[in-house]
Formats: sequence, C-alpha cells, structure tokens
Amino acid sequence: MAEINVGDTAPDFTLPSTAGDQWSLSSVRGDKSVLVSVHVFDFTGDDTRGCVCQMSTLKAEYPRIQAANGEVVEVSADSLFSHKRWLQDLGGSPFPMLADFKKEMLRDYGVLDEQKGTPVRSVFVIDKNGVVRYKNTSFNASDPAQYEEAIKALEAAR
Repeated sequence: MAEINVGDTAPDFTLPSTAGDQWSLSSVRGDKSVLVSVHVFDFTGDDTRGCVCQMSTLKAEYPRIQAANGEVVEVSADSLFSHKRWLQDLGGSPFPMLADFKKEMLRDYGVLDEQKGTPVRSVFVIDKNGVVRYKNTSFNASDPAQYEEAIKALEAAR
C-alpha cells in the first residue's frame, strides 16, 4: 500500500463530487489549502461518534476553515448516489463529498484497508502548493482535540 507523509507532495486526484461533476485537488492548487477528510461509510454513527459526527463537526467548523482560506472535501468509497442520499438526512453540506468508488485515491493516500476493502478514517491537510502539512490516519471522529489539531495545521498552512 502506498503511503504519503507530512512534507510529501500530495498525489492529485479527480473524483465524482456532490457539488458538480468532478472535483480535483489540482483545481485549488495555488489558491487554497484543503482539509481532506476520509470516512468509512455513509449512514453510520450518530452526532457523538462515527461518520455522522465527523460530517457534523466539519460542517460546524467550516466557517473557521474558510476564514483560513481553506476548503474541505469529504471522501469515502461510497457511491455518489449514496452521498447525495445521505446529505439529505444531514441537511446538506457546504463542502463537497467525493466518491472514490474505485478506491484509487484511497490507495494512493495509503488509507484503504485492503483486507476489509474499507477506507481508514483519516484527515490530511494539504497546503495550497500541494504539500501534505498534516496527517492523521487514526482519526477519532469523537475527539474535538483532533479536529483542533487539523484546523490549526490548516490555519498555519496559509
């Protein structure tokens, strides 16, 4: 499995997006830093844990992320159809959800559990030059301190 680390150039990716046809990391290069959030499955967890907590917390923190000239993309191996349906339950999202149904980006970033075939809950911060500034591949969606670490890394990447 490939692995990227802090200081590496992040592999570019283009994936189907809930905010349009496709979203590419290269589309914001030179302009914005990006918090790439990976969740396991849509429709799992609740407001205090799991993927629902992850999405809800990032939605709440989105104004702060935008103020730091940042963007959020949420990625999983679920289909675009699943993402769109889940967003109905969540009341929408101000940032795009990306469908890595072929699991190519997940492999490139080293966050695919090949034995289970599932993503590993993770967060990356990629600066506007495409360099990885933060990586957490054991992200705990219930831990506010971990969101704070990631957002501070994004703010420092301005």
